[in-house]
Amino acid sequence: MMIRLAGLLNSTPKMDGKQDIKEAKKTAKNGGVAAVERVTRAASPTTVRIEFPCDAETIRHPSYSIQASTTGAVAGVDVRLDQGAWQSCRESLGLWWFDWRGFDDGEHEVVVRLRRPDGSTMSSVARAFHVELPA
Repeated sequence: MMIRLAGLLNSTPKMDGKQDIKEAKKTAKNGGVAAVERVTRAASPTTVRIEFPCDAETIRHPSYSIQASTTGAVAGVDVRLDQGAWQSCRESLGLWWFDWRGFDDGEHEVVVRLRRPDGSTMSSVARAFHVELPA
């Protein structure tokens, strides 16, 4: 009896240029054909979200840690306050943090963006909040 090898490809669309490839071996009972199947799984979708401050939150302390969450392949996260320059966040406990100090009373806006390993970026929806420091 002769055993033939057949290559089967089952693929899903790429997401973020990254694929998880798994080799699975099967032996078909019909006709003595051994098959090798390559299963391609799409990476989890990439998202970025501001966790804190909440929308319309009032901050009443002279220092505040902005918090963001991400999913998918992430090389880094940056924050931008009041249309200023992008500044790097630090990662800890699966979240991204930016320690903000020296801000003024009034209305403010924050946006976070993630940087993917391929260099592309994705930004969050802008979030407005208010600062009211004690006198």
